[in-house]
Amino acid sequence: MIPPLLSHLNVPREYVTATIRYGKDVWLDVWAKASSGPNAPVLLYIPGGAWMIGHRRPQGYALMKRMVDLGWVCVAIDYRTAPRHRWPAPFNSVANAYLWTYLNIADWGGNPNFIALAGASAGGHMASLYGLTWDRHDPRVDRPAAVVSFYGVYDWRPQVSLYSLGLTKLLETVIVGKSYRSNPEIFHDASPIIQVRKDAPPFLIIHGTGDWLTPVAGARRFFERLAAESTNPVAYLEIPGAVHGFDLVSDAHAADAIDYVEAFFNRIRFGAKEAV
Repeated sequence: MIPPLLSHLNVPREYVTATIRYGKDVWLDVWAKASSGPNAPVLLYIPGGAWMIGHRRPQGYALMKRMVDLGWVCVAIDYRTAPRHRWPAPFNSVANAYLWTYLNIADWGGNPNFIALAGASAGGHMASLYGLTWDRHDPRVDRPAAVVSFYGVYDWRPQVSLYSLGLTKLLETVIVGKSYRSNPEIFHDASPIIQVRKDAPPFLIIHGTGDWLTPVAGARRFFERLAAESTNPVAYLEIPGAVHGFDLVSDAHAADAIDYVEAFFNRIRFGAKEAV
């Protein structure tokens, strides 16, 4: 099987209808078809890259193609990245992109009152964080309709593990530029697991058991905490053997995850009872 990264490489030629600068040095692509809308559901996709890459291409193509084929409008974004732009600059870009989408997506047939978020790795972290803190950024926007996080990071606090030691070192020296000991509030505020709330939007958390870069244990803890607190649906998909970035390298794992995402969105929009 050809991995999705290669099999979908030319998809934007057919699906991207506009490329727009939404802030200083950051751009977004609008994915839509002529038949999209009016009032089509919207998916805002945030790419991964350890908060240091943040480029909209070539991530999320298989997912966005599926959603546009189903009648959605998608927005794929860039965001500012460390170390040039320290945290919270990457997250502020995400908030600005959401506001831009809310204010402008109707021009492409999208419904500003139904904007779901999805992201992978660092993008999953920021999608989750925005979904739990949307009301702290701009009073004009509504709560996201749903959040889907692929192999995200959910806790920035130091913990006793080799993974946590590496993450803390990266965050302190490159991403934040400050230590946890002297500025714990920065790391707490950036941890989705601490921001869990009863009125969180519907969530779908997806992770692979073969992920050594962001271990599955963190996703399990976040799911358990969120499911215990939120009054909205919280779904979890664990894919046996799937590695970090599985949606780019494994056609079978990507298809399983995207099928699940579609079923999850059907449940949120229509009350469907597909396997979520």
